[in-house]
Amino acid sequence: MGFHNELFPTKIGYGTRGGFSWGAIIHELDSGAEQRIQRKSIFRKVYDVSIGIRDIADLSTMRHFVAARRGAVHTFPYSDWQDYSTAADDRGTPSETDQNLGLGDAFNKDFQLSKRYGDVNYGVYWNIKLPVPGTVVAALDGTPTTAFTVGAETGIITFNSAPGSGVTVTAGCEFYVPVRFSNGVDELFQITAAEFNVGDVEELGMIEDLDPTPIDDEYDYGGAGEIAIPSGTSGLLGRMTTVTDDTGSIQLAAVANLPVGGPYACIYNADSGSVDVLDENGGSVGSVGTGAAKTLWLMLNGGNKAWLLV
Repeated sequence: MGFHNELFPTKIGYGTRGGFSWGAIIHELDSGAEQRIQRKSIFRKVYDVSIGIRDIADLSTMRHFVAARRGAVHTFPYSDWQDYSTAADDRGTPSETDQNLGLGDAFNKDFQLSKRYGDVNYGVYWNIKLPVPGTVVAALDGTPTTAFTVGAETGIITFNSAPGSGVTVTAGCEFYVPVRFSNGVDELFQITAAEFNVGDVEELGMIEDLDPTPIDDEYDYGGAGEIAIPSGTSGLLGRMTTVTDDTGSIQLAAVANLPVGGPYACIYNADSGSVDVLDENGGSVGSVGTGAAKTLWLMLNGGNKAWLLV
């Protein structure tokens, strides 16, 4: 799976409907009392875009768009025309003080764009991963600033200098929703030809991708596979690995397109000397001693991805 930076066709998007899905589990007892379990910390946005198809040209557009996304495999940006802004009415021009992103600590430069839904006491915060380019505005203690950059596919604002301790960081923007096609579309994308030059699509659902971070196709998701490699190997990722030669080091894969978490690898040193483990830039991640095994994880350190060898 991966992220395709191809916006869902605007004309078709105007005629869609959608909303929130919570997926709560509700157990009702014989007495009528209920136990309700919240399975998600935040809602998931869902859409039906089939009603946006109005003519045969729209059908052709969707046939090609769905095929290019490989059905439900790849994520893409979608503009929800009822809710695309951090403004209070969900559609107005964003302002620098729309959303509170937190307080500065004179150290952290990175702040995640987000939008609060609901009241202050019980509202929920939805992370904005795909801000519309050129629409992000920000302020420090209410004073507008342009001294920042924005991650186009992360929604993370990085200030040139860390906001001071106690400084209120606010921001606003327009945004897209990262979505994929539903399982039904993936199983069968079906077009009905009602008559010549007339047709429709029975199902064309889309579901928000809660983590649109692309994963390389060659990623190994685990299992019992084990390979033996000499040190000096580069691009290590997703393997149960036995090191058989301690004359050099192991260099890990680039982290840009990898989701935080793990474990990504278990490294066992079967040789007589210590093996150094390096990141993609040659920096030291740690070492694995003789006869030792360590597990490799990917974590966030000050908003930046970093390998952890434990």
